[in-house]
Amino acid sequence: MALIYWIKLETGDHEVEGLDASRLYGTIDKKYLTDPYELGQFSFITASLMDVLEEGTFWSTSSKLSPYIRELNETPLTLWIVQYKLGNDRIYLSKDLWEKLRDLGVFSGSSLQLKITKATGPEGVEQEIYPRRDVAP
Repeated sequence: MALIYWIKLETGDHEVEGLDASRLYGTIDKKYLTDPYELGQFSFITASLMDVLEEGTFWSTSSKLSPYIRELNETPLTLWIVQYKLGNDRIYLSKDLWEKLRDLGVFSGSSLQLKITKATGPEGVEQEIYPRRDVAP
């Protein structure tokens, strides 16, 4: 079970210092992840990639990218949480994930459907995310 969430990729002004994170991020409403699981600044999440929507399209591109999405789906992906005071947190893609997506032609403006299964706080404590059922807002 997991949190299944679409994020639209945006490019930040600079890399987040001290993290193995790229400049690419999406946002997640705090009420679905950091608030209920009390995750602190610079926690990270483990997810798999379920689908991709390219910028300007209204249909899934997973059929075009399916072998590559399957490859990424089978590999745990790391994304970093950077908290903001307003209702959304930024979820920064790791540099490794960004390189894989870039090589597939997935850029800022595209949307990713993520299946978020675990979160690890800055202290190293790991927790399962929605272990009893899938939550897909």
